[in-house]
Amino acid sequence: MIDDLHRLNDLQAILKRMGGVSAVFRVRSETIGARGFTAFSELMDVYIELCRRNVLAKTDYDKEPLVFDDQARAEVTMALTKIFGQDPAKFLTPPKPASE
Repeated sequence: MIDDLHRLNDLQAILKRMGGVSAVFRVRSETIGARGFTAFSELMDVYIELCRRNVLAKTDYDKEPLVFDDQARAEVTMALTKIFGQDPAKFLTPPKPASE
């Protein structure tokens, strides 16, 4: 829980800077022409939005876990699919052990 006004202001300032980095990354990466690389800005935007929600709930996103909703999960899945060219469940799920 964020009880300190100074910490809250710090977190909000960090969010602004992260938003600026994401915007610059998006503009610079679009000129590259690699769809997978550009999708990293989508991941940044999801992260920033989840951090923003934590701040609104007076929770320190740097110390507390982010809470994913279905929309955030879908956005991350789409971005990872663009980056790696396949459904992330295929490469994030551990392989099944070989049966004997």
